[in-house]
Amino acid sequence: MAFLNAALSAIPSVAGSKYSLIAYALAIGAYVFFVWRVTRNKNLLKSIEKLPARDRLSALEIEMGGVRLARGISPEQWLRSRIHRYYFLAFVVACLLVLGILLISLLVAAGKIDVAVDLYDPASTRQRDNANYSPVAIPGARADGSDFSGVTSSQEKIGSGGLLSNDDAWQTTYLYEKADGIIRIKPLLPYLTDENRTRVFSGRDFWKSDLQGTQPLLSVRVVNNSRETLLLTEMELTVAASEIDERPIITPLAGSYRGQLVFLNQGWGPVLDPSLKYSIRPIGECKDRFALTSPITPKLDPFDASTSISIKESVPQELIDKTKQCEKTISYICAEDFCSDLNDPTIQCLDTKQDQRCLTVNKVASRYVDRFLENPDLKDRLKGRPPKIHYERACSKTPICINAELSYKDKLGKSRISRFATYVYLDPQESHGALPPSQTYDVFLIAGRVGTTVRKATSQQIRPGDADQFLVRIFSNKSATYKFQLAIRDAGAAIVWQGDFEMGILAPRTSH
Repeated sequence: MAFLNAALSAIPSVAGSKYSLIAYALAIGAYVFFVWRVTRNKNLLKSIEKLPARDRLSALEIEMGGVRLARGISPEQWLRSRIHRYYFLAFVVACLLVLGILLISLLVAAGKIDVAVDLYDPASTRQRDNANYSPVAIPGARADGSDFSGVTSSQEKIGSGGLLSNDDAWQTTYLYEKADGIIRIKPLLPYLTDENRTRVFSGRDFWKSDLQGTQPLLSVRVVNNSRETLLLTEMELTVAASEIDERPIITPLAGSYRGQLVFLNQGWGPVLDPSLKYSIRPIGECKDRFALTSPITPKLDPFDASTSISIKESVPQELIDKTKQCEKTISYICAEDFCSDLNDPTIQCLDTKQDQRCLTVNKVASRYVDRFLENPDLKDRLKGRPPKIHYERACSKTPICINAELSYKDKLGKSRISRFATYVYLDPQESHGALPPSQTYDVFLIAGRVGTTVRKATSQQIRPGDADQFLVRIFSNKSATYKFQLAIRDAGAAIVWQGDFEMGILAPRTSH
């Protein structure tokens, strides 16, 4: 009875495959049959051995029915031969079952599904499962942060190939490590890792003000060696811990207008006790050595997202005249704030000062003035007085190079010093026009929120013998570190891969 109970309790374990269930049922049936027959014959043998010799054949016939004994064979010998026959048949059946199981395993083997998850490197398909950190670049980045075209000391040049061309200094890369069953991914930004504060960083162009490559991409590679199609239908991230990264990331805005030197804080912590000193240099020297000669020290208040100061008053007029180039030909004639195109190349500006507004011209465009006076709106404004006429001409922009050093403290009281080389336009801003793997799945996490499970529907079909790669891009609403578990499930909700992660994500403010 105990055997039958144990056999019945094992049925759920073998019910996953119809072939294993059939083989299990046949084995149990054969076992029960042969045990019953052998036990019956053994009990009968014990019973007839207690009877007189002349009554043994009659007892065997009563129990077993018509029995024909060969000459010289006693009832006891006949029963023993029957027991041995059942033992032999049981052995034959067991061999047939083992052979059948082997044949079924070879013909309908489930195969193996291999899943590997690590940090995606578009430049390489190498597996990075080693014990040391491996740098992986989000497109185009250098992981060690050492080869930048920015200055590495105050005596070195900012760049050799053009104006402030160190975009790599603002490129986020990620370091990958797999150890103790946990995949650890850490963000690397040269600005945050410049512990000696000797590197000079360029300003970021307005259209590139967000940092590059800020979302880590996970590569999920699946090889289906089974005979059935695997359909992956869901991803599940369970966040166990999350901590907001509150380090400030200061980036000067290159090419800002109206003489405003703008600093953006791409981090998520406040900039405390800021102290700034800067020097003004000709734009042609911006690609030369960094220098703080005759530094200007304006007052800065603590700021969170951004701050700005005007450098206009600090720029010498001599430098403006050397930088700004204006045409002699007049482009517009204006009465008060009413302007009109001036299509007369004979009217030219006589001013030596390089300014868009021309104070002196070689001759007055009187016919244009008469036309202005026909405007009823202008007449109503003038109320009988003569209009104030001025002329405007086309001028180049006025970029001014700024070498700056900003010292500040973060929320934890840690002091930092950052050096920048950037440029600012003194002019008003002009109007501008509007400017693989099989699949990528985006997962959005909320910094500081724990105990949550984020589910993302997937649709990846890997046919027998095929392989596939899809990407998982992790977003965060703020810079933060996360501890989470990633599980990949198939259409039957079974987990085909599961792993633990510790991941840091940089999410600059201007990327939102």
